[in-house]
Amino acid sequence: MTNLPAPSIQIPEVFERIDLDQARPGDLVVHVGIPRKTPNHVGIFTRSSGESIFEVSALTRNGDANRGFEHPDFKTSVVEHPASWIGSPSFILRWKK
Repeated sequence: MTNLPAPSIQIPEVFERIDLDQARPGDLVVHVGIPRKTPNHVGIFTRSSGESIFEVSALTRNGDANRGFEHPDFKTSVVEHPASWIGSPSFILRWKK
């Protein structure tokens, strides 16, 4: 198993930025925060459908990660976003093999 790079300086060496129309399940969706314009969340791309993209996302509520179906604060971890989010400022990365 290959470990993902920890220092952000290595990211360009092991990932390539791709367009939404090239995205495949398993690619990374990198969310960029406003106004700081730095990545603040990563999800796993699952599919796109018309004006939406879908990703598996580690959701949190009140600072706690999802705890399972039985937890009262449970929310599904498959999330839908407008496709317009991709490109500016958020983007998609693919692992270079």
